[in-house]
Amino acid sequence: YSPNQQVFIIPNCSTADDRNEAEAVGLTCGVKNRIARDLELAGGFEGANVYSENIAGVAHQIMVEPSAIGFDRYSSELEQRYQAAVNMGETIDRRRLFASFNAYYHDWKSGVKVPEGEFFVMGDNRNHSSDSRFWGFVPESMMVGKAEAIWLHLEFGLAESGFLSYIPTGINFDRVGAIE
Repeated sequence: YSPNQQVFIIPNCSTADDRNEAEAVGLTCGVKNRIARDLELAGGFEGANVYSENIAGVAHQIMVEPSAIGFDRYSSELEQRYQAAVNMGETIDRRRLFASFNAYYHDWKSGVKVPEGEFFVMGDNRNHSSDSRFWGFVPESMMVGKAEAIWLHLEFGLAESGFLSYIPTGINFDRVGAIE
């Protein structure tokens, strides 16, 4: 995942079955496969561009705010703060530290390997989704179904402290409905 909000996939091609599966969904082994997206509506949802993206034969819509393109949400300073705390014997939750500054847990530009039996989950609103970039991978044992609709899409704002609030500030009815 790049600061330009572009997704790339390097498929696991360690076995013949893996290679066949990658090829069947249009991914080339051994290279970064850029996931293509087509602009459907410029400034379509609260100023965000709406794109159609296709990953492994599954099409879906995503939103990208033009003003956020190029903004890197990984912080090497936070990584240094985390390492310094660990070196001093502190017990600190790395994910929670990064999330408190609205920063990614990993440096996604460098690429992150999704462990066997786990999934990377990314939200459709690339600028404002709290997803695997913040809280990590999802074990296959936790997957229970496929999303069929968006229901009760809540908007979250900033608390008085300046941190993201986990208390909803409103309901966004424009996004409630079927997933295409």
